Amino acid sequence: VTLTEIPDKKGVTYHIFKALSDENLYVDSIMLPAANQHQQDISFCIKAEDRQNVERILLENRNKLQFKDIIVKSNIAKISVMGAAIQTQSGIATKLLEVLYESDINVMSIFTSEIKISVILERSHADWAIHEIHKKLIR
Repeated sequence: VTLTEIPDKKGVTYHIFKALSDENLYVDSIMLPAANQHQQDISFCIKAEDRQNVERILLENRNKLQFKDIIVKSNIAKISVMGAAIQTQSGIATKLLEVLYESDINVMSIFTSEIKISVILERSHADWAIHEIHKKLIR
């Protein structure tokens, strides 16, 4: 889910996720890039079965949340590579991205932490990507 042209001001992101949380809706992988011209977009992942409820709640709260549009992409998958080696070995993210590049798979989003690298991509490419990533990274 992407909400576009949200005002870059204190509390807006809180109110977005509070509205969803109050309805017990699960949110994952929040992306909030730097603001541009005092506005920003925010993207996050939800469970597919929650799509209608998420859209309904956001639209019901549109005036308070002050976003322009809701863009919902279906048929996506999140693939993660996890392990302690991510924080001690350089180049793991590069190898992961190389596999996807060589497989002609577009990466929609990337998330990292000390022990995990996750990518969002089209669901139709997920099985192939997992297979190829496993071949390249797991020996």
